[in-house]
Amino acid sequence: MFRDDLGVLTRRRTTYQWYPDDIWRWMIASQWHLIGNAEPLLARTIETEDVRGAHLLTATRCQLTMEMAYLQQRRYRPYAKWFGHGFAELPISTTLGPLLDEALTTRPTLRSDGPLQRALLQLAAGHNPLQISGSVEPAIADFAVGVNDAVRPFPVSTPQPSSTLPSKRSPTRVCAACPASVPSTS
Repeated sequence: MFRDDLGVLTRRRTTYQWYPDDIWRWMIASQWHLIGNAEPLLARTIETEDVRGAHLLTATRCQLTMEMAYLQQRRYRPYAKWFGHGFAELPISTTLGPLLDEALTTRPTLRSDGPLQRALLQLAAGHNPLQISGSVEPAIADFAVGVNDAVRPFPVSTPQPSSTLPSKRSPTRVCAACPASVPSTS
């Protein structure tokens, strides 16, 4: 289309330039949930000396981290062929990229100051300026299993910002990990 004298197409393009806020917030909460689910698994593979599994989980966590960077930067994630190239164009890639590269090229460890943990701290710090939830203080701590106050010595990022995303529909907090806390639409 070469002309849009009435502005109809321009208005449509503006409308679909990015996700509506409630969907964007849900996607960020879901992405934090996926990251939170993947974090303690790496430690278990290292404990069992599954080096290949540790490398695969590191790659998965790097991909989840990059996907979160796209969401935080309000950029649509391209399909796999252009995923890395598109990531390199994000402003955050100058600091996040080298950490992810280091995580992918070194042997996975349980160090709390490892490159992937530092990358996740950077993402968590980038959550507050989005102003889509209450403020979170990113940190690395041992993994709280969630059963009988059990704690494993696996470094994970905490708190997960997904637990602080408020819903516009009710004062109940939206937590992607806890479907019962999501307000009913009925």
